[in-house]
This record gives sequence, structure tokens and C-alpha cells, in this order.
Amino acid sequence: MNTFAAMPPPTTAPGIRARAVFAVFSLVLVMCANSFAAPARCGVSITTASGASVTVDGLVLLRYALGLRGTALVASTPGAANPSGAEAAIAAALERLDVDGDGSFGHTDALFLARDAAGFRGEASASGLSWHVNARRATAAAVLTYLEAGCPLPVVAAFPANDADAARFLAQATFGVTTADIARVRAIGYSAWIDEQFAKPATKLQPFMDRVGRETDPYKERLLWSWWRSANSGPDQLRQRAAFALSQIFVISAQNMAINGYRNSGPADFYDTLLDGTAGNFRTLLENVSLHPMMGLYLSHFGNKQEDPATGVRPDENYAREVMQLFSIGLYELNPDGTQKLAVGKPIPTYGQSDIEGLAKVFTGWGWGGLLNDYFWDKDNAGYVFPDLKLTTRPMEPKLDNHSTSEKRFLGVVVPAQPTNAPNPRASLKVAMDRLASHPNVGPFIGRQLIQHMVTSNPSPMYVGRVAAAFTASSGDMKATVKAILLDPEARNTDFAATPGYGRLREPLLRLTHFTRSLGLTSASGYYPVGYRITPGDPDAGVVISTDPFFAPSVFNYYRPGYVPPNTTIATAKLVAPQFQIYNEVSNGSWITALEIAAEQGYGSECCNLFYNRDITTSYTPEIALATNPDALIDRLNTLLMSGQMSAALRADVREAINTVAIPASNSADAKRKRVQIAVLLTMSSPEYLVQK
Repeated sequence: MNTFAAMPPPTTAPGIRARAVFAVFSLVLVMCANSFAAPARCGVSITTASGASVTVDGLVLLRYALGLRGTALVASTPGAANPSGAEAAIAAALERLDVDGDGSFGHTDALFLARDAAGFRGEASASGLSWHVNARRATAAAVLTYLEAGCPLPVVAAFPANDADAARFLAQATFGVTTADIARVRAIGYSAWIDEQFAKPATKLQPFMDRVGRETDPYKERLLWSWWRSANSGPDQLRQRAAFALSQIFVISAQNMAINGYRNSGPADFYDTLLDGTAGNFRTLLENVSLHPMMGLYLSHFGNKQEDPATGVRPDENYAREVMQLFSIGLYELNPDGTQKLAVGKPIPTYGQSDIEGLAKVFTGWGWGGLLNDYFWDKDNAGYVFPDLKLTTRPMEPKLDNHSTSEKRFLGVVVPAQPTNAPNPRASLKVAMDRLASHPNVGPFIGRQLIQHMVTSNPSPMYVGRVAAAFTASSGDMKATVKAILLDPEARNTDFAATPGYGRLREPLLRLTHFTRSLGLTSASGYYPVGYRITPGDPDAGVVISTDPFFAPSVFNYYRPGYVPPNTTIATAKLVAPQFQIYNEVSNGSWITALEIAAEQGYGSECCNLFYNRDITTSYTPEIALATNPDALIDRLNTLLMSGQMSAALRADVREAINTVAIPASNSADAKRKRVQIAVLLTMSSPEYLVQK
């Protein structure tokens, strides 16, 4: 893959490279200023006159791309609008000024526009320019065609053009593509399907888990069973998929022993809280997460006591730090498009130690909800005192005597000191939640991560900006945010997907749910009995789940959103690939082995005396019906598993492998099934499948 380094984010002052570019460009402009003039392109003219001036529009656009604003943007450019007018004119046309189509306006776009305004055409207009790896128009001819068309904005079709387009949408919005889902999306369109999904009741984990406990063994590991049932058979697929994305941001983990003891109650309810949050408001979601006892136990603000100068006791700062760093605003101040704000070329921290200390006081005095007695602070014994474990599903409540009454300063707001005889933890919490949820970072910070988990690991700044704008305009409505993510041109239009840096590596869990739903696997017992940390050949399931929803190794999840595989073309192109943090030769080999077992035998057998039998299986009936026609079988798998993106080379390999299995004149059922299993294995273990585009 031929990749080029991305342009660094704009700075308040051009760097060394930028100064060199600017100096050379200025010289060219001076030489050409009296020779060329052209009509304004892309509907923006910085001049007060009717036509574009190369010495004005070209210079101002380049300055804007290099990060200059205010008077520095229009200095020494006669005829230019005032600074605010120039900024407004550019900002209004910014998406159309992205002439190379990489999702940002940078120096390449500005130089091309300036050269075009100066009369350069053909290869001369693109000489020496570096195209971003995700540029959709990476040649002079392609950009010129775009300019001559008037710089049109991309349009998203209301309905899929074909089954492949519908399948691609569903691969982003569900746990696996089915023919019924494809038909539904094609019948009612993208937007109506999203609305229909959010109108469905959430298929929650807790009620089913309680039922399994009553009907089978109360000590069975029912938590993961419940998740698999909801993910695979829940009709509310979009809510399920969005909740899983949220669970990778708002992380709790049963690897933590404080939570592990409650894993058949508390974690399921926490996940159900995220399910509710998919159709609610971010402010409410953040508060519900903060007050959930599982989060309290995991990040140690459960039982957090106020400061005591006499003994040197200070409030635990763990949650105060993580709720800012991971759950709301991130480490650095962001522009609306998710790029970092810079001061003298350096990122600006969103918070400091004093903010952590002030916010930590807010999270003092909280413990088990509905239990205001001697057991209030007892993290370990509540399950034994109350066998139904209802405490683990109730929001935490404050014990007034343990809440800090001193002044609390954080993020520019102040919670005044409270009377020592009348502490008010809920008032303190309200100020904190209001401040965090209204911070301008939240839209781009949370929006970008949701895009990464559902669509692509490297969303362009403009994609992030559009999603953040939807978040802000809706006051943090999560449905509106998810809808903006899935209906964005960068999610729907295939020309974006064709760029080398687009897409996301499918983590093993999503590969397996895709296999299950798309190929019609069902649970014979109805319990979806899948165990924890299973390995290839394990009779309990025979599959590898290295990213199950409840056992992340840390609050940072299984992989970080900014992970860059070292010494790769991904790193050279300044892209990220989060899921590659858990991908290596061993994990890939394990997936292939596990898939082979699952494709042949099914999986899941930790239930109902089926120890060496698979509980989750499929008949492959639609696929077996096509087994004598390899191309028809490949077409079906290509649509369901690869959204119609299978290459001719992979198709030839799969066809060749299918044809190695002869179908006898009699007793052909086994041979047909074998053909299907081979086709599934080769398709889902291919690099083309592993990267969702």
C-alpha cells in the first residue's frame, strides 16, 4: 500500500515545514499575481470583489489551512474581507473546500485551489503535493473534475441500491447480517429502519439471567449466556450493537474481584443501563453509570470518604480522573471536529490535578442503595446478607456523614462549601454531571469513539465534526448521535470505503456473532450456553472469545482507541488501528482453529448435560441448497459476510476449494455440507473479511 503522511493538525503558528511551504507559495504568487485570475471555486471568495484573486484567496486559504486566524489570516491582502468575515466564508464552505476528499481541509487542498485560481492545470496543479492515504480524489484529473462540477457535497441515498449496500449498513449496525434484515432495510430505507429499531423494547440481560438461574443451576455462569442470547436473537439489534460500543467506553470488568463475586447480577444490570442509555440522553447515561454500584466498586468511589486533615485521609481520586479522561472529555481540549486544540504547537490539557481533587470530593459518601445501616460500606458481604443480590442493581445512595462539605472546584465551576450539619451530595453531583455533560469536548470525544467501534477506526475530522454537531444540536441525544454516525456519507458511500485507510479490524467476538446470526445458528436449549475464556477444542464451546463483554483487562478495555501497530504502513500513514492491539499470529491462528470447529460442529455446551455436544448449531439449509452451484453459494456468503466486497482472487480460491469436494450421486448430504463449511471457513478467515469496510 502506497501511503502518505497525514498533515499535522493546524497550529497557532506555522511550523518549519509550513513556513517553507508558505514562503515558496508566496513567491509563486508574487510571480503570477499579475498574470492569472479565475472565477472562485467551491463557492467561496475571500475578496470583496466578484472574482477570486490569487494574491488574496490563495494566500488566505493557505493561511487558514496552516492554522492562522484573526488579523493574521488577512494581513497585507487588499480587498479581503475582515477577519471574521473571511473565517465565516471559509468555514461555511469548508466541506466543499476539501478538494482531495480526505475529510479535512489542509495545505494540499489550499495549494491546489490557489494553483487552480492562478491558472495552473493538469499535472502542474498537483506537482509536489502529498495525497493523504484516505484521499478519494488523489490525482489532478480527479480534483479538476470535482472543481468543474462545482464542488458538490456527497449525497446519501435514502435506500440501499442493492443487497450488498444493505448488508454493509447492517454490518455496522447489528451483530450480524441476515436476509430478513436486508429485506427490511431495502423495504423501508436506512432512516426508517433506525427509527424502528430504537422504538423496539430493549432485550435486557438481567431478566433472562434470573430466569436461567431459576430453571437450571443458580451457580451457572449465566452472565455471558444472557449476553449471547440478546446479541444473537434480540430483535433490537441496533440498540444491542450500540450498547456493546458503549460498554467498550464505559468499562467495568469482572476480572476485578470486587465485581467478580456479583457477576450473576450486577454486571448484567450495568449492561442493561447502557442499553437504556442508547435511546436516552448522555447526561442521564453519565449519571447512571457514575452511580451504578458496579462502577463504584470497579473504580473505587464506592465507600469513598471525605477528607480528614487530622488523619491525612484524602478522597479516592480514581473515578474523578477516569470519568474525565475516559468517559466524557478526554485528556486534551478538542476542536469541534475532534482535532486537538494547540497552544504554541502543544496540546492543551482539559484538566489538572486540582480538578481531579475537586471532583473527587463530589464522589464521597456513596454506597449501596436502599441500605442505610451498618452494611452500607460493606462491599464484600452484601451478597450474603441479601441472597437476591438486589443491592447490586440499585443506584448508589449517599450517606451524608461521609460526604465532603468543603468547597469543590473543578473545570471552572465551584460547588460552594456546605454546612457540616447539612451536606448535600446530590447537589454536588448535579453540578459535576452538568459540567461534564455540557463540556464542548464530549460530542467529538464520545462521537469519535462510537464511530471507531461501529464504522471505521480513522474517521475524518469532518465526519467527527458532523457527528459532534448532531450530538450538540440534540443536547446529547444518543439516538440522534448513532443515527448521524450511520447515515453519514463517510459511513454509507462506498467511495469512502474504497480508500486504503478506511475500515476497522473485526474483533473475535464480532466475528463470531456475525457467523452465528448470518448463518442461522440457534441454541437448542434456548439458553445460549457459552462459557468464559474458552479456547480451541474446549468442549464447553470450541471457540475463542478474547474480547468477551465483561472481562476486559483494564478500564482501558481490550484495546485503546489510539493504538498504532509499530513498524507498519498504518504507522507510516499516521493512522490508528485499535483492534490490532489484540491481534497477532497466535490470535489469528486461534481464530482459524476455532472457526473451523464452530463451522463444523457449532459451539456452546455448558448446559443441560450436553457436555460433549454443541448447543448452538445450524442446519445450513439455505447454503446446502446452493452447494452444487459454487458461484451461487459464494454470492450468498459474499453478501451476508462481506457486503459484496469479495475480490475476484478470493472468489477463485473459495471456488477451487469447494470443487475439491465431489458430490456423489447418492448420499450427497455430507458432501454438500462439507462444501458449505469449507466456503465459510475460507471466507471468514480471509484478510478481506477480517477488515470490515
